[in-house]
Amino acid sequence: FPVTIGVLFLGYEYFYNRKAFTNLSKFLPFLVAYGLSITLTDSARFIALQTLPAANTALIATMAPFITALISYFYLKESITIKKVIALCIGFFAILPILMSHVSTPRSGTTLEEIVVAYGAAFISVLGFVGSGLFIKLLTKRYQASLFIIVGMGSLVAGCLSLFLSYRYETWNPLPFIDMAKALPLVGFLFIVHNMVAFPLYAYLVERFPLTLVAFAQFLAPLFTALLRW
Repeated sequence: FPVTIGVLFLGYEYFYNRKAFTNLSKFLPFLVAYGLSITLTDSARFIALQTLPAANTALIATMAPFITALISYFYLKESITIKKVIALCIGFFAILPILMSHVSTPRSGTTLEEIVVAYGAAFISVLGFVGSGLFIKLLTKRYQASLFIIVGMGSLVAGCLSLFLSYRYETWNPLPFIDMAKALPLVGFLFIVHNMVAFPLYAYLVERFPLTLVAFAQFLAPLFTALLRW
């Protein structure tokens, strides 16, 4: 599905704004890196969710604004003001009661090694999320890259790499689904919400607003997780 989004976005840009491809070779490595960061984010999150409850991974996700603030300070020269620090603290402590009331232990029979790997994957997913925002900011700010090219190439690279990893490490018989009837509606939902809406919207917000401000949205993840569990 990400491959489909990539082809659609790149095709649209090719037919309606072909000039955007003129200097593609100059920032192609950053586009590939952006696609790799998407793959890292989603793959690591899925690995974590196989072992950990969703609320536990949401707790790890709240680290994103803090890491983003540090990365933005060193690489994007975004200032860390007292207001930002206060806002980060308020945001974290505001959702802390929700987190603590929904955090639970992994399912019985889970080994310590599996738990450590799952939490490590959740943290890597956060780093991938921060990295994807950083690459978008660099591409739009330094190279004035088109959002359609950024989202298109990122989705294309991430989709191709994910298909390869799935074919390499998962069972295809003929597709990697155990229950096709239940899986297809969920995959379709992910395609619409995650690929068609979230990717382009996130890229647009990162281009227009400071990266730290956009990362504040991660504080909403525990809230929606709690609501969906309820």
